[in-house]
Amino acid sequence: FNRKAFAWGNPDAQQRQEAKNGQHQEESQNRTYEVIAKTGTVKAEPHMDAKLKTKKSKGSRFIVSEMTMNGWLKLENEPGWLAAHLRGVQDIGEVAAPLETDPMLELAVPVYQPQGMVCLEVVFKTGVPVRETPSRKAKTVATLKCGEYVFAHTQNFDGWLKLSGKPEGWVLANDSDWGELLRRRRRMNDIDLWAMCDAWAAARARPGTGRSMGLSGKEVEALKELEERTVMEAKALWQEHRSNKEYLVSEGYLAGEDLLKTETWMRQRVFAHVLEKKAKTGEGWLRELISGFKLSSRVPPLPGIQGEQEEDDYYAEQQAQAQSFSQGLRKGFTNANGGAMGGPMGGAMGGQQGHGAFDPAFEGTKPFEYKGKIYTMAPNGVLFDPPNQVPMGIWNPDTQRLDPAAGMMPGCPYPAISYLGRTYILLPDQRLLDPETEEIVGTFNRDTNEMDLQNPTLLQEALAAQDKKPQDLLKTVEANAPGYTEKKRLLDGMKDFLKKVQAAEEKLYMVKAVGKVKGKMETEEHELINKYHGQDLQDKIQLLTGAVQTMSPHCRGAAGPTGAARRAADCSQGGRKDQDRREGRDHVSKCGEVQRDHPPSEESGRLLPAGSGAEAA
Repeated sequence: FNRKAFAWGNPDAQQRQEAKNGQHQEESQNRTYEVIAKTGTVKAEPHMDAKLKTKKSKGSRFIVSEMTMNGWLKLENEPGWLAAHLRGVQDIGEVAAPLETDPMLELAVPVYQPQGMVCLEVVFKTGVPVRETPSRKAKTVATLKCGEYVFAHTQNFDGWLKLSGKPEGWVLANDSDWGELLRRRRRMNDIDLWAMCDAWAAARARPGTGRSMGLSGKEVEALKELEERTVMEAKALWQEHRSNKEYLVSEGYLAGEDLLKTETWMRQRVFAHVLEKKAKTGEGWLRELISGFKLSSRVPPLPGIQGEQEEDDYYAEQQAQAQSFSQGLRKGFTNANGGAMGGPMGGAMGGQQGHGAFDPAFEGTKPFEYKGKIYTMAPNGVLFDPPNQVPMGIWNPDTQRLDPAAGMMPGCPYPAISYLGRTYILLPDQRLLDPETEEIVGTFNRDTNEMDLQNPTLLQEALAAQDKKPQDLLKTVEANAPGYTEKKRLLDGMKDFLKKVQAAEEKLYMVKAVGKVKGKMETEEHELINKYHGQDLQDKIQLLTGAVQTMSPHCRGAAGPTGAARRAADCSQGGRKDQDRREGRDHVSKCGEVQRDHPPSEESGRLLPAGSGAEAA
């Protein structure tokens, strides 16, 4: 079992890279600011209405540890906050500036955020770790999945964001090695970000297995849909009653003091209270999704329209110059040993160290044909599906098969297993956890490097659907369930599924025969009948049965890279060679020597020659 197939979680590789570029800063550093206005006012909280703590005269210097998204500086050696720039409020501009002798500020979000809160989307494909403190060495407390939204009220000066709501902790928005991790969402004036932060926090606070490893895909999509619905409803309310705001106050969408604020503030508060009402009286799925939702106290923005202006264009240009967003080569699946690795996956893992596999443009990538499809092959043997760079596994040249890739994911304390476009988390008891559904889907054998998936429900349903033609069945099965055991389990599952469909069809016949008075169809049964057909299933089961029967029960194809070795131990010499000839694989003798009986068939993989016209993009 090779735990270093992924670059993430590989401390040796990370330290070498850090020593190479000399840029890594393990501990965040505070910055020293100097008051450049006539006076600087220190408040108890980061807003103008907060209690006055003290005043600092021009030339005073103070140490700062954090900054809010709308420019309030958190004092390190004394309690309080000081606004670095008042943006014309009370005719005051810049109040304090960092010393030029200090290291340059590395802000994750250098753009002024009017609400004092920023929303970012996780864009790194394999997720982003949340640290207990702003340090790469700090404990990982959670993992954010690609597509999730996160919210931050403050940041430090070394690229770290302090998350608001849940999970609590710190994240990097950009990494010099991996590139862009989080992407800021722009133009959020129609949304109360504090309220949406509360909604996502409520969803993350729900109990569930693997909750620290991120929300499920369905939960993420539901939260995004909730935001869209709330925006539309809040806009409609505002358009209808903007000339009669007292109605919005009477219905609880605004408070009396809100009428003294700007129009943008009022629209955002309408959004917040529409969301609040949905959490209490909305659809069942919504109430369950954010069952613990409660609006938190919102920090007021700078007063007046000056505080609502987001200078996107100017700051975006500055950010492009000061930050290295999306410029770092996204390295993945590196060979930390610099050559072929030992263990079950040894032969497939050789290659040049330091090459990445997420960007098909990096040096050493080659197009690779496998079962009639063109993939991207990294120098270390990892195959990626070109459209979205999803890891498919590691090519094993000895067995001419694609094997599971093992390694680490960012922020996850457990190893990860990637195979055929799916990635699973390997728990200490050898069980495999699907991070999307947060369900246990099988086990992994470290000794044989084989996956035993116990829940092929999605594949069963895909095969059972009427739009899947019988002639495409075997191709799909071979791609997703190449081994005898996998095929047999799939066949058994489809037989059980057929019984459900046939029972629903018989019930429908009974309902039509005796009338609705004595028989009633359930919603689930209607869905089964609309999507599946008993005779179609029987035909597919017959085809799959034939495929299973052609595989000798004593000479089973294995999902892992040790299938050939298992056949050498379990099968007779002649039977094994016949089986290998049919499948176009090498013959592996008992002493482990590879003997070529037969040239690889078209089912085997092959590197495409340069200039062949097949591009891995």
